[in-house]
Amino acid sequence: MSGKILVLVASLFLITTPVLAKTESGQLRERIKETLSFGDERKDEREASKAAKLAKLQTIKDERRKALAEKLVTKMCDLPARRAEVFSRHLQSMTNILGRVETKGAGDAAVTAAVAKAETAIADAQAAVDAMAKSDCVVKITGEDEKLGKEVSSSRLALADQFKQVQAKVKTARKAVSDAIRVLARFLGESVPAEVSETPKPTPTPTL
Repeated sequence: MSGKILVLVASLFLITTPVLAKTESGQLRERIKETLSFGDERKDEREASKAAKLAKLQTIKDERRKALAEKLVTKMCDLPARRAEVFSRHLQSMTNILGRVETKGAGDAAVTAAVAKAETAIADAQAAVDAMAKSDCVVKITGEDEKLGKEVSSSRLALADQFKQVQAKVKTARKAVSDAIRVLARFLGESVPAEVSETPKPTPTPTL
């Protein structure tokens, strides 16, 4: 496998941390910039919504449970915007890699088709990320002591489901880019790299 293909594959495997790519292109670049700005634009709304939910917890008598609930509610209200930024940066990196694949495979129909498929997958993932970035905090709290545990648990499940759906689309996009790299390798007559795969790690859930 040539150094160029190795670099593309390595770049794709390194899309696990929110590192801003050096090059950007097209309409997707603008959508990513918009998503990255949603957090700041909606900061006041998000803080007001979070404050209202935290205020309802003041009726909880058990201080330990109240403190843990406040920590969890704060985290759940802040996570969507933070996750949207991370996902957008990943998609940005994928777009940059795909641009290099397109350039190196210019003129080959198979590469062009694979790139087009990957672009569609990235756009679909970005739409899901956009929606998450704009969504309100999913936490539902009444402030009733006996319902607290169930309400927090239900809210966590709703948030996890939201992330899972978006993550699935991002993983689909990542695989599509990986497939495009594989098609490029065949076009260049080089060794075809293995498919990209990953297993999500479970997140422990605190108990109230």
